[in-house]
Amino acid sequence: MALGLGFKGVDTANFPAAYNEPQTGEAISAAIKSGIKRENLFHLKLDYLDALILHVPFERGEDNYVAWNVLESFVPHTVRSLGISNTSLPVLEAIYKTANVKPAIVQNRFHKETSFDNDIRGFCKAHNILYQAFSVLRSNSGLLASEVVASVAESLRVEKELALYVLVLCLGNIQILDGTTQPQRMRDDLKITTEIFTDQKRSIELNASVRIFKKFLADLAAENLNA
Repeated sequence: MALGLGFKGVDTANFPAAYNEPQTGEAISAAIKSGIKRENLFHLKLDYLDALILHVPFERGEDNYVAWNVLESFVPHTVRSLGISNTSLPVLEAIYKTANVKPAIVQNRFHKETSFDNDIRGFCKAHNILYQAFSVLRSNSGLLASEVVASVAESLRVEKELALYVLVLCLGNIQILDGTTQPQRMRDDLKITTEIFTDQKRSIELNASVRIFKKFLADLAAENLNA
């Protein structure tokens, strides 16, 4: 459904409580048979993967080096790029320093308890690593209830959830892992974000709200550190 509506990327993992990799592969195969081109998709298929993610770092740094070395052996013939998820900045820095194939993607939960990964996002931006945020809605009830999100939702005439997506994307060098199962929300998410980020005037109109949103994130992060 998502691929048919225009989504280009699929994220999955060997984590049965949240993902079903065999059905994901079947769905992608069905989408390709329907006319969607493999080269226009990003992630899972039988012949190669666009990206392979080290799902959770090991407790010992030495184990991370061993695991990363194994992942590197699949690049570029089977895997195009590598990434890491659920990581801290020290672990990311250590892997980046020793890796022959540098991380191209970081996937982390975006929430107050980690100061919204401000330090990690800064490292990613400085090293040309794409930051992918997950659990943006589920872990951020405070953001969803904020005045700035309500204001953007009203001005864009969208649901507050989509308004939050827009503001997070405005932070720059960031993608959101969208977990909706509702076709209309899929359409709206693609339509609104595409319109905003391909229209310079509409992007500029959000600048004031983005500044307020950034300060709000900083205040929440400071509040968490002082708790």
